[in-house]
Amino acid sequence: MEELQKQLGALLLQIRKERGWTLLDLSDATLGRINAGNWSVVERGQRTPNIWHLISWCEVMGFQLGDLLERARNQDADIKQTIPGKILEPQRVPLLSWVQAGCWSESIPADPASAKMIPAPIRTTKSAFALEVRGDSMTAMVGPSFPDGYLLIVEPKRQADHKSFVIARENGSDNCTFKQLIIDGNKKYLKPLNTQYSAFEINESTEICGIVVAAFKEF
Repeated sequence: MEELQKQLGALLLQIRKERGWTLLDLSDATLGRINAGNWSVVERGQRTPNIWHLISWCEVMGFQLGDLLERARNQDADIKQTIPGKILEPQRVPLLSWVQAGCWSESIPADPASAKMIPAPIRTTKSAFALEVRGDSMTAMVGPSFPDGYLLIVEPKRQADHKSFVIARENGSDNCTFKQLIIDGNKKYLKPLNTQYSAFEINESTEICGIVVAAFKEF
């Protein structure tokens, strides 16, 4: 068991390095589900990863969990001699404007000739789309952070829960906004992660246009 733990950790480290990702990139892509400090211990083979963290890792890296574990079991002493596992072909989603996001549906498919298609780091539905972060309202000093220029993968049909990162639009407004949904009893708020901005209460006139399921920076 200890040997498999070391082999899995070495494999996770190798794949991350091959992608050119830092631990913080991995944490951001999983929306903070994977903690950079804790994951470094996993990559050193000193801790067995939680199954849910492994599933999150596979989602953003494009691996099937079974293939990853099988590859770890078959590791040779020299990690560099391993045969690549089965990697899922990345799905592509349309990069929308913040105005388009407010009226998006899978019944209006993106025209590849007119829309930039972004490779998504996780498996998505046909109705998923991408947005590019503008401004610093969702940039945080600690925890999940979404700086200006980050790309968001959004699922418009997923249910929003407390602390979900959402794309929302006020009825009558053309533009959407990106905030964290806070549910406190019967009240709901949209909260920026940047403490220089204030949260504000929303009501039935605010439409949740989608849930952010992944975030990353494009190189």
